[in-house]
Amino acid sequence: MMKTMHFSALAAMALTFGLVACAGSKDNGDGRVVYVAGATADAQGKCTATLWENGSPKKLSQRRSEAFSVCASGNDVYVAGYELNTDGSYRPVLWKNGAAQYLPSEDTSGAGAQALSVHVSGGKVYVAGFEGGFQMGSDVGYDMAPKVWVDGRGTRLPGDFGKAVSVFASDDNVYAAGYAADLGSMSVLWTNQAPQVLAPTVPAPADGLSIGFAESVFASGGTVYVAGAESISEGMDASIHAVLWKDGVPQRVGGQEESEAHSVFVSGADVYVAGAVVDTRSNKLLPTVWTNDTAQHLSNGRDALALSVFVSPSGDVYAAGLEYDGQEYITRPRLWKNGEAQTLGGDTPGSTANSVCVVENPAKAPRS
Repeated sequence: MMKTMHFSALAAMALTFGLVACAGSKDNGDGRVVYVAGATADAQGKCTATLWENGSPKKLSQRRSEAFSVCASGNDVYVAGYELNTDGSYRPVLWKNGAAQYLPSEDTSGAGAQALSVHVSGGKVYVAGFEGGFQMGSDVGYDMAPKVWVDGRGTRLPGDFGKAVSVFASDDNVYAAGYAADLGSMSVLWTNQAPQVLAPTVPAPADGLSIGFAESVFASGGTVYVAGAESISEGMDASIHAVLWKDGVPQRVGGQEESEAHSVFVSGADVYVAGAVVDTRSNKLLPTVWTNDTAQHLSNGRDALALSVFVSPSGDVYAAGLEYDGQEYITRPRLWKNGEAQTLGGDTPGSTANSVCVVENPAKAPRS
């Protein structure tokens, strides 16, 4: 039986409120600062955007909110996410060293916008996300568009009913990964705003569908990597498989087993992909990091998945993600280092860890 994968679970997670200003970064005794972005939930299940520093949670907002991505550059720490307005609309936020910067939106649907990914390169701050959503009384029904902000100035990317989920800048090129339904695919790579539809590993069956989900982009050595998954349905049967696109060429990650990929990171000659695998014996969802297509299942006893992977300069492999706590949509944040679980404070039901970033030079550790 096919395991219910995380792509459908994302839409069901509730989000919410709180505030604590971030203090100066402190290394944890081994000369590094580990940042994790996500959300912590209170006893009522209300979630607040949170940044963990070496396991200590610090809330970023007084409103219902969530942080999806963290990036450190120089002396600064950037976090991308959203706040929920009192009218139910979303407001895209970039937190710099704990201070909120609200990104402009051209949304006319009343749904607002969200910031899903942040990357800093060449002194510029790149944010990917989307704006819009369901529009009451519209002939279209939905007005949702992928978007990239550069130093706070937003540009809608080609494609409708889509999202830019990940952004990366390298060698004067700006890459965004996501999807746009009107382009005929759920997997799109935009390079300097020009869209490229990413092909699945296999064509759609005659009586079925082959749909991709691009989740993460990373460029290294002139090669562009995109991680995600593809859903293959034929008749009443369906399966999901992790996919890595290398310069647009797809390959399945981990063979034919059911799986999903959410993050890709390149360090030297090694390519790391984070996600999850369905264990055919127990039907559990196993958090997994693949290194050059070799899987390491992270220490865990429950259904869980890795949403982000980061390799420190000294070669330690960190993964952030979540664990399902009994009920499918009740989550707890998780962090792993070299496959072993680490402690995260504020480990309350409904909380999530979405992104990880590591700084190793304490003399130049960013202040957040």
